[in-house]
Amino acid sequence: MEALSMKAYTTPLGLVGAALMVAGGLAYLLNAESGSVGLFNLALGALMVAAAGLLNPALFRQYGRWLNAFWGGIMVFGIVAMVNFLGNRYPERFDLTEGRLHSLADLTVETLKTLDRDVHALAFMEGGENAELELLLAELETYNTRFSYEFIDPDRDPRRTEEYGIHRYDTLVLESGDKQQQITELEEREIVNSLLKLTRERQDRIYLTVGHGERQLVNQPDGLEQLKVQLGAIDYAVEDSLFLAREGAVPEDCAVLVVAGPRTPLFPVEVEAIRSYLAAGGALLLLLDPLADSGLAELLDEWGVAVGDDFVIDTSGIGSLFGLDFTTPVALSYGDHPVTRKHQGLMTFFQLGRSVHFDEGSGREGGPLVMTSEAGWAETDLSVLTTEGNQTVKLDEGVDQPGPVSLAVAARDTEAGGRLVVFGDSDFATNQYFGVQGNGDLVLNALSWLAEDEGLISIRPREPGHNPIALTESDGEWIFWLSVVLYPGLIALVGIVVVSRKGRWSLADLSAAGLGIVISLGIAALVNFLGDRYHLRKDMTADALFTLSNDTHRLLTPLADNGQYVSVKTFMGEMENMRFEDLLREYSYVSPNFDYELLDPQKNRLRVEQNNIRERGTSIIEVIDEGQVRAERITAQSEEALSNAILKALKGRELRAYFTSGHGEAELDQVDELGYSTLKGRLKELNFAVEGGLTLAEPVPDDATLVVVLGPKERFAAAEVEVLGQYLARGGSALFLLDPGQPTGLEALLNEYSVELGQDFVVDLSGLGQLFGADVSVPVVINYGDHPITEKLSAGTMSFFPLARSVQMTEHRLKEPDIAALAYTHKSSWGEADL
Repeated sequence: MEALSMKAYTTPLGLVGAALMVAGGLAYLLNAESGSVGLFNLALGALMVAAAGLLNPALFRQYGRWLNAFWGGIMVFGIVAMVNFLGNRYPERFDLTEGRLHSLADLTVETLKTLDRDVHALAFMEGGENAELELLLAELETYNTRFSYEFIDPDRDPRRTEEYGIHRYDTLVLESGDKQQQITELEEREIVNSLLKLTRERQDRIYLTVGHGERQLVNQPDGLEQLKVQLGAIDYAVEDSLFLAREGAVPEDCAVLVVAGPRTPLFPVEVEAIRSYLAAGGALLLLLDPLADSGLAELLDEWGVAVGDDFVIDTSGIGSLFGLDFTTPVALSYGDHPVTRKHQGLMTFFQLGRSVHFDEGSGREGGPLVMTSEAGWAETDLSVLTTEGNQTVKLDEGVDQPGPVSLAVAARDTEAGGRLVVFGDSDFATNQYFGVQGNGDLVLNALSWLAEDEGLISIRPREPGHNPIALTESDGEWIFWLSVVLYPGLIALVGIVVVSRKGRWSLADLSAAGLGIVISLGIAALVNFLGDRYHLRKDMTADALFTLSNDTHRLLTPLADNGQYVSVKTFMGEMENMRFEDLLREYSYVSPNFDYELLDPQKNRLRVEQNNIRERGTSIIEVIDEGQVRAERITAQSEEALSNAILKALKGRELRAYFTSGHGEAELDQVDELGYSTLKGRLKELNFAVEGGLTLAEPVPDDATLVVVLGPKERFAAAEVEVLGQYLARGGSALFLLDPGQPTGLEALLNEYSVELGQDFVVDLSGLGQLFGADVSVPVVINYGDHPITEKLSAGTMSFFPLARSVQMTEHRLKEPDIAALAYTHKSSWGEADL
């Protein structure tokens, strides 16, 4: 009886023991600080289970299945715990994401491995914890014990929070000696950049030249703002105001000189300044686009570098995977050079690049950096880039250079120490392409090598990007039929077969179901056909947002009767703005004489260059009327903007420019250096009809688009000024080109428009004119106002004004003044009143 009574307690004893073992094990694993309590519970539980088994051996047989499951779970738990322990003890990870987003970048690892001083990270986190950041900091610590970290709760430790000047949660402070860096964006990129700033002993300065249409450090698609930001993050100072024609020499603190995409040749004095800079051990980065003469051919030849008068074609098909055409070479091959040694396997994109080659017999040390595949070549027929319409290119043996084609080279003067890197493209470094694949790393590594800061040559931390899939129309159709028709149809067919085999449906039932499906699909197809054929739509929005206005209908309906045609070319991707694409389709429904074309800028680089497109979404509206073609451009994608542009082109009148005479004005047909025949020719190219001999004895003709007063030498009579004033008052436009000297008689009229004509001549002591053989009476302008006339002139582009007078803005006298200065001289100039 006593043995039986003891056995009655064995079951609860075993269950309690098992519970204690589980609780003790979990307590030990989850809270190592209370490890003794957890281990005690684990041991006590094991003793209770063992005692239950000794007192009642049948208990294990009775609950054998449950015990096996229990011990199996314990073993699985132990294996998982062991794997985690080994993973923490010997961290090995496999990152399968594109760009290895969940692994430390090469630059981070190298920075940590070369860390030669103690760096302590203090993470001021709300609640004193941030699991994601802790994982990152712990991984950083594994590479160098000189890096350490701790977490601080600002609410519990206000003294240290105030000591480090923390004003917000989620702030990381890196501290090394007496230097600190605060980080609020808790990302690997920011942490490694701050580490570099802490450990670098110098700040290099990079200068970008201006004055020849070079790319600027602006936040636009074709600007270099991202390059500046990344250089600043690793403690480089970047200046984009070096006007070599004025300075005459490269600054002494220049670590790297950058000439980024010049559109006009550099002047001889600038080339000589660069030559002297390189001879003194300087470093130069050149980004040279096709169709642009940099003026540096002779200097590059001295370094054994030849820049081809061509553009590179790539027919490998790699670019088409990203929606690019054959004018954007995609490089996967790189030379054995410090700049590109870590680029193997990375792609770089060069939008409309030219070939660059290095002559190994030049006496300099160097070689190619980037090469195309064998499917590329250097096309020498540049007319393809300047001729309107679709062009065909092919490899001409003996004329074009077959692939692989070098797109960049590096060279070094082993004696003087000068360094040179030349790329046959500047687009790859712009904001639009900087973050694409390896482009940003390539230009940053080139600058690091040039600055002799080779520790920064690496692959930098990446961020998840937007990687759209570029589908052709046939690809889209295949996806539609597979996903919408074929796969659902197969599933439905399998279901029907299964149901029919179980006898739930008769043959007649199956036939009726199949017929119903066919009829339903037929009705849907018919409705779509009728809707597309007869454009039947019902706009259910409150304000009829998807219905063309009556004004647009009245604009488009008469096109066919009047024999007018409207064509719209919009430079955007097919899926980029579907609302605007629907709008264009609606326009085509209204009139058969309206057609449109969508051109993806990435797939139609030739058309982009031919049409001088600078912004995605630009539309060119062409109206053909009685054999004449009139064009308008818009960037806004709305019905109002499109209809207004069409209306403007339809009502467009012939542009006609009248030039005054009778006051000693310059001759338009004079072809020598004092004449204006070039101006007349350019106006004709812009579709202006040019009329000379306007005497102002009668009112200005109604068909005048513009009146030009071109360098008069005699005073205008009061009656003539009155005629000009009447023309301007009724909305006319006038251009006055007035030389210094005696009064013109136009001063009062100009004053009515808040313009004061100076009785002086401008003296310019900046020294720019002297560089070109001119004296101080030739002001050279490189600064321009914010106005449509000057918006296309890059800062630093030079304009010359031989013997000019000042023109000032005065007190506004117009009801709605819209006045702006267009050009400013250098600060070392003035208006000299002593004529």
